[in-house]
Amino acid sequence: MSMNLHCTEIELRQTPTQITFMCMVQPDGTIANELTGRKAQHAIQIYKQWVQYIRNGIVCNDPQDLQELITLDNEHLLAIDEATKNKKIKVWWT
Repeated sequence: MSMNLHCTEIELRQTPTQITFMCMVQPDGTIANELTGRKAQHAIQIYKQWVQYIRNGIVCNDPQDLQELITLDNEHLLAIDEATKNKKIKVWWT
């Protein structure tokens, strides 16, 4: 079963189950169904780190293709910052 991460303020990319677990895990080891407040912001920060580093190991024959991927990722990260900064957000998984 795939577990995808969602946010009230912005559409997130499909996430691997292990990334969703990392975002939603609680100190006691349980997986929360939804997060709000600081915990939701923390989950978004973990998600952003995944987006930033997911392209490690990607092989592109054309440097322009790689640059386009980097640009898309950076635009997504900026959109997340703009959509979630100083807002009450909710993060959940399905």
